Amino acid sequence: MKQQKSTKHRTLLIIVAIALIILAIILLYSRGTSVGQSIHLGQLPIETRADLAREDIVTMPLVDHRSINLTIPLAADDPAPQSYTLNITRRDANSFNLTVFQINKGPQHSFHLLYNDVLFTSLENQPVIFYVDQGDPIADLRIDFTNGEFAISSPHFISPDLSTIQLLDADDNPLPVVINAAAPIQFKVVASSSAAPSINVKATQELPPNTLTTRVPLQRNQQDRTSTMEFTFTPPANQNAAFVIDINATVGLQETHVFYTFTVGNVLYALNQPSNPVIKITKEPVILGVVNVTFATTTQLQTFSPPCLPQDQSVSKVFSIESADHNPLQTQSATNIQRALSYKTLTGDLEIYNRGNLIPDDFTTFTPFKGYFIKLAAEQNTAISYSCILSSVEPVLSPPRPNDLTPTYTLQAGWNLISMPGLVPQPLTAFLPRGEFTLYACLQNEVCSQVPSTTALLPGKTYWVNTIQAQTFRYQITPLPALGGQP
Repeated sequence: MKQQKSTKHRTLLIIVAIALIILAIILLYSRGTSVGQSIHLGQLPIETRADLAREDIVTMPLVDHRSINLTIPLAADDPAPQSYTLNITRRDANSFNLTVFQINKGPQHSFHLLYNDVLFTSLENQPVIFYVDQGDPIADLRIDFTNGEFAISSPHFISPDLSTIQLLDADDNPLPVVINAAAPIQFKVVASSSAAPSINVKATQELPPNTLTTRVPLQRNQQDRTSTMEFTFTPPANQNAAFVIDINATVGLQETHVFYTFTVGNVLYALNQPSNPVIKITKEPVILGVVNVTFATTTQLQTFSPPCLPQDQSVSKVFSIESADHNPLQTQSATNIQRALSYKTLTGDLEIYNRGNLIPDDFTTFTPFKGYFIKLAAEQNTAISYSCILSSVEPVLSPPRPNDLTPTYTLQAGWNLISMPGLVPQPLTAFLPRGEFTLYACLQNEVCSQVPSTTALLPGKTYWVNTIQAQTFRYQITPLPALGGQP
């Protein structure tokens, strides 16, 4: 028996090891780029590229000739900056010819000359200014010569910055992250930052017509650095569903996302992803919430993490037949859950919880933000149900005080299997704003691909996170106000 268990354990380790090797290869060849920083071209090839929507200033030393493919925004929030070619050619010892061509992409790739000017290196701090958009009094391209270098910039550049976003009701009171929409609800989005942000509001799934409508379009107050928009959410008739709304505020290509859920009927949250069990969370008139989980009918490892925190976070209670009040199938199907496993980052081992086994368990409770594997004994229908506390999970970004009891979670250096707790999708960057990690979303059998670090993590779905150094974040869990259930 012990030899059989040891063989199974080694098999599980091999599966995970292979998946991690694949992810490591992907990581080596996938690197993101930062925005909002000045760049120096140095001794790069004569033909190069620069994006003035992303970089504040592009500097380069004197050369006899330089051709630069420039992306130039024509407004502070240009949604689609165009490409232009800037040629810098020495004219004589003290001057350079500057020409700007517009790139016309198509079957016949061509260039259209827009401007031709001269920059005198003997006259420092005398810039050459280009106006690509003749109807805009603000220049679109500026070229300076200072300290023996060219400096190229766009007056439309806005330094990227995070935004603060609020969702207010008709009386300007803050709304909770989960909103019971029994009737039409009017709400206002208020976003503020170092500059008045742009605002975009959309649903993460297809909505019935006229469900989310704009009442008041975007209003920007640059003096207060605040933007507002107003909307109406009209609950669809004869629906029992949860609708997640993605609110995005953008300043200088830096996006800030927050998510709110409008509930219609009893459904608070639903997850139906190929890599995870099917999860549905409903509100009830007596208890706070019920989580129904249906596992895939496979004996291969499948990932799982409680999205809504159980009233009793012990693994035995969540998987036991004692919690079967709301799922008659659980009495027979819960016994098909052979074991639960978690990945231990520091050693690369699997920690194991064995139901009904005399071997001591490596863990006995579910931890918020941690992902797990589930192993079924047989390929049969397996479902569980448990009651949970309906709560919002929010980052705590302020510095800790002495004797601070705020809960924390640590991403260890290396690979971490994580899951976002709660009822509303959130990006991990809400908790770790610097985004110093790589994020991978996986399908069944750990077929994974890298996704942006700002991706909103779906509660109950697991993700792999790789980080070079250990990172700890603080969070708080706040019970939601009574949402009311359908009798």
